Amino acid sequence: MPTATSLPRSRMRFTLGECLAATVRGMALAALMAAGLGLLLVILAPVLLTALGAGILIVGNGGPRDQRMLLVLLAVGTGLGLARFALPAALLGIRWLARLTRQLAGDWCGVPVAGRYAPPPEGRLTFTGRLRWLATDPATWRDLRWTVANPFACVLAMASATIIGIGLIGCDPRSGPG
Repeated sequence: MPTATSLPRSRMRFTLGECLAATVRGMALAALMAAGLGLLLVILAPVLLTALGAGILIVGNGGPRDQRMLLVLLAVGTGLGLARFALPAALLGIRWLARLTRQLAGDWCGVPVAGRYAPPPEGRLTFTGRLRWLATDPATWRDLRWTVANPFACVLAMASATIIGIGLIGCDPRSGPG
């Protein structure tokens, strides 16, 4: 018999279609997060490879001098090549993934999520022009911060879903509150 302080318990009911849709949506967002991490690695690789080359040049690698110079040239050259050819494409890819994630979240939740990007400059963009446009747009930096923070949000969401699942599995529906 319920006491005066206890509230009646009601169970939430979800259809199989709603559960499957939520699962597919979660997997889609996780795939977008993984793609963002891959693009973030492409953005960080030139810095890391150039630093590795500088470290080998300064500290050495314990091998012969010719081998050390070859490793330095290989690491620095690969880093600079990635910066030249992959960096603008990776930044544009991160912006595209962030825009898609905002659009999907807005469509699925019914609340539009705004994203304001600076329009590209008029005319044909050179490498430095495109990089300057992307680097000076605050939205690019916001999207990069989101790409870094998104895995942590995913871990928190999985942890809370796990705790809820453990609570649902471990509770006895015949027992009362408390």
